[in-house]
Amino acid sequence: MKKLILLITFISISAIQIVSAQCTPVVFSGPSFTSPDTSDVITPAVETQLYSQIINVRIPEDTVLNGAVIAIDSAGILSITGMPASLSWLTNSSNNYWPGNSYGCVLIQGTPAVGDSGTYKVTVTIAVHALGIAMPFTLDYNVEILSQAFVGVEMNKKDEFQVFQNQPNPFSNNTIINYYSPKNTNIEFNVYDIVGNQVIHKEESASKGKNYISISKNNLSSGIYIYEIVNGKDAIRKRMVIK
Repeated sequence: MKKLILLITFISISAIQIVSAQCTPVVFSGPSFTSPDTSDVITPAVETQLYSQIINVRIPEDTVLNGAVIAIDSAGILSITGMPASLSWLTNSSNNYWPGNSYGCVLIQGTPAVGDSGTYKVTVTIAVHALGIAMPFTLDYNVEILSQAFVGVEMNKKDEFQVFQNQPNPFSNNTIINYYSPKNTNIEFNVYDIVGNQVIHKEESASKGKNYISISKNNLSSGIYIYEIVNGKDAIRKRMVIK
């Protein structure tokens, strides 16, 4: 069953312009079938702005059922639920199915409306067919939609390091912190509780321009926290609240 969970791969999620109501499959190599997996963050959408994401799909040649290796006839998407009405999906297949040992893609697109901001648990229901047996399972993903007011902040000082207020704030599940870097550099990200204990620390690369960091509540308790982004020269701190 573990191999079944690796059947549909959410790999290389990248923003595109909608040229037509279609996507083109991208062939990718293994061995990993889950990069990124369901714990990773999909690029967030923004209210009133066109959103378009391609999800590349890989269907293996076979799987294991009751200890035996069997060929996969086909696999496909039965439904994708949990998105706001402003977003929709389609695939490059007329019936949303692909044969075993093949590649496909899913296009999620739309323009989120004002008021759609928040975190959405998006459930993908998949069916795998082998030996005349249909084996369904689900994958859950978190999709963030940022508010227009937050993302629309005019960044007039393009030559300065800037960190913006996390959105949403307060939050109960996930939040996004946008920041602007005037150059490609390495940054440190820290989160402290109200008494100064460091509860999160990580280092990552920032590209010149807009960047973002996603935070999940995980094991953090409800309360007030201070987050900090350090670019080696400057350190900017802001407050966030977990419900």
